[in-house]
Amino acid sequence: MTWLAGRGNDFPELLPVAKLRLASVYADQKKFDEALAQLNNPPEAFKALYDDRKGDVLIAQARSRRLLQRGKRRFPASSYRQHL
Repeated sequence: MTWLAGRGNDFPELLPVAKLRLASVYADQKKFDEALAQLNNPPEAFKALYDDRKGDVLIAQARSRRLLQRGKRRFPASSYRQHL
């Protein structure tokens, strides 16, 4: 996917689909900024799909941040070290 996304001039008809799929891969890997970068400047025919995927990425990013904050509240650094 990365290779295809980087060679968009050679395969212009496949580039929008490759970027959409690559955004999903990055989101699954918790690389939210990279995922969102793939979704910039969508072709008009793909705008709705790109916007839908962007919403999915933003929701996943918010959940990830909430879980991190919840974990930090439950296990402060001082209490974690006491159990080592």
